[in-house]
Amino acid sequence: MKRVLVTGANKGIGRAVAEAVLDRYTDVFVYLGCRNLERGTDARNLLGAKNHEYLSRTKVVELDVTSEQSVCEAEKGVRRECEAAGTALYGIVNNAGVYSLPAGIAEVLEVNLFGIKRVLDHFYSILDTEDARVVNITSASGPNYLSSADPLVRRVLTDSQVTWDDIQHVVQLFLQNIENAAIVDQAQKASSAYGFSKACANALTVLQARLFPSVAINACTPGFIDTDLTRQLASMTGRDPADMDMKLPRDGVESTLFLLMAAAPTTTGWYLGSDCKRSPLDTYRAPGDPEFKGN
Repeated sequence: MKRVLVTGANKGIGRAVAEAVLDRYTDVFVYLGCRNLERGTDARNLLGAKNHEYLSRTKVVELDVTSEQSVCEAEKGVRRECEAAGTALYGIVNNAGVYSLPAGIAEVLEVNLFGIKRVLDHFYSILDTEDARVVNITSASGPNYLSSADPLVRRVLTDSQVTWDDIQHVVQLFLQNIENAAIVDQAQKASSAYGFSKACANALTVLQARLFPSVAINACTPGFIDTDLTRQLASMTGRDPADMDMKLPRDGVESTLFLLMAAAPTTTGWYLGSDCKRSPLDTYRAPGDPEFKGN
């Protein structure tokens, strides 16, 4: 029985990924990583209502990716279960993400970037390094952001030898740039935080793949999916999600499942489009366009 952790699993793409894994692969057990245990339990019950058998292959794990203590405690619990079952953790799907938060831009980065690093840093030691997969769910907003970003930022976040210090440096420059901007310009600059955070997450994926070569670590976009996150964007633009051609969460799982279950284990450090084809880090590639073949 392969064991997989999905963060942000109580709704949206996270829950859709969990359901698809349970439905298509009867030999997989899913840990539903959720910041709120009650909401996680509700999500598990919804899965069980669709198929009672899912209840025997799921467990809710309290996991707030912005909290070092929460991630540490979650890892301890999953470790105990894996050891009791005589197995290791097969996969991690870093899905937890936000578009904006009242706490501000730094908190968005805490979830979308630092949360991904925090989870792998803690959970790496219990991964099955002979056959393990890590999928960081990012967004096409990352390449879109970099396509018009400052050349320095673009160069750093597309560098195959990028370091964590490099990423942290551009994060500090980004935050300082907003802080130093005129009040009338701050809102516009802040609106780019989501794309910036996803560009950083893609760069982090490249770094993680280099640091942990025994694990297949990749990033992907699920596509333009109707979730709580994207509905914030629709609300900001005064449009209806359906009018923006957003797909349902169940239609946004293919790239994640491909990397988690189907892709060759030697594929690592890549960013895939929603059509499961490799895409560049700094230019949007539409589904169906030729696959990216660069370095």
